[in-house]
Amino acid sequence: MFFLVILAIYTIATYGLSWLLTQSYLFDPFRDRIRMWSDTTESRLFKPLLQKLEYLSNCIVCTSVWVGLTLAALAPTSRALDYGNAMCITSITDAIVWMGWSAAMTWMLANLLGDTE
Repeated sequence: MFFLVILAIYTIATYGLSWLLTQSYLFDPFRDRIRMWSDTTESRLFKPLLQKLEYLSNCIVCTSVWVGLTLAALAPTSRALDYGNAMCITSITDAIVWMGWSAAMTWMLANLLGDTE
């Protein structure tokens, strides 16, 4: 039962941080700067990278994958996510599972809350 509480905290934290990065006024300058760099660069090397970063900075589900992976990696050092070794990333499979959980839960919550574009 306690693991479900930890999982809910993890899910809400992933969604909240992803929303802050992709939707909030606080990160508008960051997203605008990436968009400007992406539009103005002529470099064949950096333009595709900046376009992907621009897409990532505006996609809540895409961002949630990396936010979720970061939270899962930091879970052993967190009191809020402390549940023994249940949230530890000890293999690539663990990382993939947490990334998938983060993307799926964020997609569902974003659709329920109307945060999709």
